[in-house]
Amino acid sequence: GKTAYLVWVGFWFLVTRQHPNIGATSITGDNLDDGLWKEFAVWLRFSPLMRATFTQTATALFSRDHPDDWWVSARTWPKGADGAQIDKSLAGLHAPSVCWLVDEAGGMPLGAVRATEGIFSDVNADALLVVVGNCNDEDGPLGVISNLEADRWTLIEINGDPDNPDRCTRVNIEEAREAIRLYGREDIGVRIKYLGLFPKRGSNKMLGPDDVSAAMRRNPPKSEWQHAP
Repeated sequence: GKTAYLVWVGFWFLVTRQHPNIGATSITGDNLDDGLWKEFAVWLRFSPLMRATFTQTATALFSRDHPDDWWVSARTWPKGADGAQIDKSLAGLHAPSVCWLVDEAGGMPLGAVRATEGIFSDVNADALLVVVGNCNDEDGPLGVISNLEADRWTLIEINGDPDNPDRCTRVNIEEAREAIRLYGREDIGVRIKYLGLFPKRGSNKMLGPDDVSAAMRRNPPKSEWQHAP
């Protein structure tokens, strides 16, 4: 669903702008190849207009009439790359009409999404940034976008919560109910996979934000803690 949505946005941007430049990336090169880039090929088959006007290769989808400046470019970074290398791999995308499509951003380094925001440096550019993913990590790009920068973004939240009348019907409701029965609604996997919520703590963290907030509200007398380590 999310990846298909990115492709639809990409097609819409390609055919409603003059000479647009679009970058497409994902959390790894393999994920880009097997996910978003494959999804472009899938939906290309369903559109006579796109098939007649554009050509897709292993790394680009480009206009046959204007291949040099009317395209989508698949971008990634080397495995083990540091922040500077990621920034170098994703920076430098500038055009009068420019767009970034970022897939599987839930576990992506925050710097990767920060690098794509460079398209907004030109005040005259028609620029669009679309970021999708799962709620894996509150410290990652989606966590920052949802919690700290919500006023800068248009947020679309999707979940498969069995008790939500507006739930995504593609999510198997019986599987969701069974997972909630077995593990509870606060389980990290249940929150991410079915409820569309960030975990209350990371899988590699002893404490989460709720634990810290609760501790800050406590005011124990000195006699309870003065002899403690």
